[in-house]
Amino acid sequence: MPEGPIKTYAISKNWRLARVGGGIFLIMTGLFFYSAPFWDHFYNPLSGALLFSALGSIANLFGTYLIANSYKYRFEVWPDRIRSIGLLGARELEIPQIDGFRIPRNQRGGGGIVFFISRRAKKSIRVFQMLEEEDAFRKWLETQFKNLDEVEAQKELGEAMADERLGTSADQRAQNLARVKKAMGILVLLVFLFCLFGLHMQVPYRLFIGFLVLAPLMVLALPLIFPEAIRFNTVQRSPYAGVDLLAMTPASFLAIRAIEDWNILEWKNFWVPFFMISLALYGYLLAIPDFRKLKQNIFFAGIFFSLLFGSSATVCLNGILDKSVPAHYGARVVDKRMDRDRHGNFYYMTLLPWGTMTAPKEYRAGLKAYEQYSAGDWVTVAVRQGAFKIPIYFIY
Repeated sequence: MPEGPIKTYAISKNWRLARVGGGIFLIMTGLFFYSAPFWDHFYNPLSGALLFSALGSIANLFGTYLIANSYKYRFEVWPDRIRSIGLLGARELEIPQIDGFRIPRNQRGGGGIVFFISRRAKKSIRVFQMLEEEDAFRKWLETQFKNLDEVEAQKELGEAMADERLGTSADQRAQNLARVKKAMGILVLLVFLFCLFGLHMQVPYRLFIGFLVLAPLMVLALPLIFPEAIRFNTVQRSPYAGVDLLAMTPASFLAIRAIEDWNILEWKNFWVPFFMISLALYGYLLAIPDFRKLKQNIFFAGIFFSLLFGSSATVCLNGILDKSVPAHYGARVVDKRMDRDRHGNFYYMTLLPWGTMTAPKEYRAGLKAYEQYSAGDWVTVAVRQGAFKIPIYFIY
């Protein structure tokens, strides 16, 4: 091995300051979590203390790592290899084994990361772009290695221009692809605005939930119906239109509706329909040819999307498809509180044992019940069986 690196890059001062600030914020957040059991209300103080202690420890560890790694991290260029050295160790790749690099789609503007890919070594190295002499690093990067995203984009462009389903000439095929991409962008905007409208305005609830459930499934069918123009996920500057963002939009709003609209009394019957829906959706994704090619994303994007949709659809369908007659119970209020976060206000009441409940417990309530009742008052708890036998409750 040569005696030393021919070039060493460290994190720039501005980015180091930003990361130190982020680390301090995480440490302060961790201290806040440590203090939470002393000011928040828990009928099981031990479980609350353990939960917030764990969250506080995670925030503190990550914040400390962020600060320390800002000073430790460096990227070394050797004559025959590259090395990425951080607080937790070093990773290196021999230059002849490197196929090229990728930059994630959401980090094209700098300040992100670069992945050096080696298929022969079956590994990759993640390198921060937030380096001193960033222009020199980018110039070295682009002159020494292939941009694999550009290579794939050119390959896709060649395939598209040879696809007779898109037209009789190269110009016509390019125009048709551009129209599809433009239409897809407009459709994403329209779906987002409709979801936003349905979230805040009075629309038929069952119709809106039905749309949020069915829309991702219909969107994911587009690459199967129009494979010549639409793909599940596309590389930067790809000629094809992608459907991943369009599918994710209604699924995200479905998750918001599941959290805000339905109060689950017991979760034991949740897991079977949740896993069945999630696995069915993941199998549906595997039927899309270009999804199966996404080796780096298949475990993260696909699994995350399937679990998000599966959990949200289970909760919402359990509620809107339920036709059971609610059972009503009287319960006495012990305490109440309000939580406020970026998504809005959430209201909770602690009730003494009622029905089959054997211990005091905190339940989520609506604004009307929260404002109407105080400690010592009696409320009515309505419990419905749920379409999937997942009991739901309402307090009034």
